Amino acid sequence: MITTDDYMRKIHIYLETSGGREEVFKYLSKQLKKGLEQDKRSLYMSALFDLKAFLTGHSPLFVNSDLPNIFRLRKERENIKKDALSFLKTHIELIKTAYVQSTLCRDKFETGFLLLKFLPEIKDLPLVHFADLYLLLSYTLHYLDEFQGTEQDKADLATIALKGLARYDGIQMAEYFITRPEDKAQLETYTNLPPYESYLQRLRQAVEWIQKQWRSKKDFPVHDFLPLVFTDNALYILNQIHNALLEEIFFKYEDKVKIALFKRLENLFKKPEIKQEIQAILTGFLKDKQKAIQQKTTSGQIITPENIQHAHFHFISTETQNIFLS
Repeated sequence: MITTDDYMRKIHIYLETSGGREEVFKYLSKQLKKGLEQDKRSLYMSALFDLKAFLTGHSPLFVNSDLPNIFRLRKERENIKKDALSFLKTHIELIKTAYVQSTLCRDKFETGFLLLKFLPEIKDLPLVHFADLYLLLSYTLHYLDEFQGTEQDKADLATIALKGLARYDGIQMAEYFITRPEDKAQLETYTNLPPYESYLQRLRQAVEWIQKQWRSKKDFPVHDFLPLVFTDNALYILNQIHNALLEEIFFKYEDKVKIALFKRLENLFKKPEIKQEIQAILTGFLKDKQKAIQQKTTSGQIITPENIQHAHFHFISTETQNIFLS
């Protein structure tokens, strides 16, 4: 394994080849694990900052004209990102731990950006990780004043959490967890922010898979269902498209859904008081969500390309219509 000195002096050389990149990411893995185990934020955040640079393509290495191989590095930019996405996928639990473990707003902002921006780009990522993302963002909004940072740091963290929930079709969930009046006012400005279409596509595919399992009377894939309960629109639209299937599942497997969600809380948060408070809020949220899906179903409204924009749902661009109705 490469040393810290090798990493600092020769990283531009290692990144040129597949084998070299493997060594780079082994080094980052070691730094991330060591930093979390020893609670040394400088170690684990340094690893995450480098990961961000590789994912975004904004590493200083790509613009450093003093490097003799700068043009070869630029050619490898997409391969570097591909390997960085693979690292994100295999280390996602550690990255979520880093998000919770650091009490600094700026650290949560940087780590949250990685999760929000790049999770939809990871191929075959289990959907349960998106459920965790909703929980992390909601926790952020609820405990924002307890984190360390300037007022601007807190405002920036609130912005990314609010925008993140909007981009994942979860504005209503945010309303349950917001504690600061200024965040509630800001949330209203994001009501027309369109969700990530790649994420909506994943949800549509997940419901098709759930339907197949349901018809064949196989075990209910509860973890594929979890992200849907946090959505403002996808749950209701896909429920009507699939003839109230999701409503039936939601009520039949209510206890199983709750147990699975509360287990995710156990995995994410170590402090009992945090788990208990979030669980109490979630319990009310799920009860209201069940009432809402039942009301929308009993309204008898049929979802078609012509009426989808007026069917209780507050996003729906033409592109989004195509995702659900194609």
